[in-house]
Amino acid sequence: MLRHSIAPSRDYLKAPHAIVRHSRLNNDAKMLLLYVLGLPESRCGKPLGEHAARLGIKPRAYQKAKALLVECGFLLERKWQNERGRWVTEQTVTNDAAGLPSTHFPAVGDSTDRVAGDSPTEEEEQGKNASHPPPEDEPLAALGGVLAEAERVLLSLRNVNLGLHLGVREARSLVEMAGEWLRRGVSPAELRRVLSTGLPVSGVRSVVGFLRHRLVRKMPEMPPVGRPRETAPPPDSVRGALVLCAGPGDDHMFRPRPGETECGECRRAAAAEGAVPDLRGALGTGTLGTVHTPWRERVPTGGAGSA
Repeated sequence: MLRHSIAPSRDYLKAPHAIVRHSRLNNDAKMLLLYVLGLPESRCGKPLGEHAARLGIKPRAYQKAKALLVECGFLLERKWQNERGRWVTEQTVTNDAAGLPSTHFPAVGDSTDRVAGDSPTEEEEQGKNASHPPPEDEPLAALGGVLAEAERVLLSLRNVNLGLHLGVREARSLVEMAGEWLRRGVSPAELRRVLSTGLPVSGVRSVVGFLRHRLVRKMPEMPPVGRPRETAPPPDSVRGALVLCAGPGDDHMFRPRPGETECGECRRAAAAEGAVPDLRGALGTGTLGTVHTPWRERVPTGGAGSA
């Protein structure tokens, strides 16, 4: 804070009638102004608000007194940027409103626009700087199948618990893991129950982090692999349509396998008739060998010989 006043002689302050008899300044404004004007140089670096607090002036009363001092010309506030780019407010108090220093030195010629470097006015501060507008978000592509169902489950968690409110883009970051749950046989209702129950007592700080941790930690196991499908029967086991048997006897039908012309009974009968002549021929030629005699026939014969 800077000060513009006449230096006192010693330990007292000369208060002009312009301050003491001012009709628009209230008691708080006059007392604050005279107090600051009588301060030594070592205590002039503090802002005006700290001096008001030292005098016991309440914040609301200080704001009113400060507005009166600014309006009557005894207080000037100037904002400027320092070398680090920060805005600094400089307060100047005077005992002569007419002798208050101006903000800028007068320039030659007609008046122009405001000088660069001043603080923006209130009208300028209300507007928005559109020189670098934020980039627009790209529209999200529509999902389908399991991923669409997983996204609906994630967005419906806000209806179960307000602490699990997710945005559309936040849900898209978790939709792959949630879709894996559905691929492993978990129903949407069960997935919603797992994600919305057992919440921390202190609340969920990061909804995305909490749901990602739960989706990873409680991921169900892969379902067991199903039994292989039964293979088709071999081509030779496939039976065709009913055909007429080529064997002897009455005409009858059967379902042949590939390469068959007679039914099973005719083939077995033909095989039995073909085996009997072969056996008779072997017995006649002696190639069959010794005929095996049953033990019931051999026992009486052996007993008669021994007697």
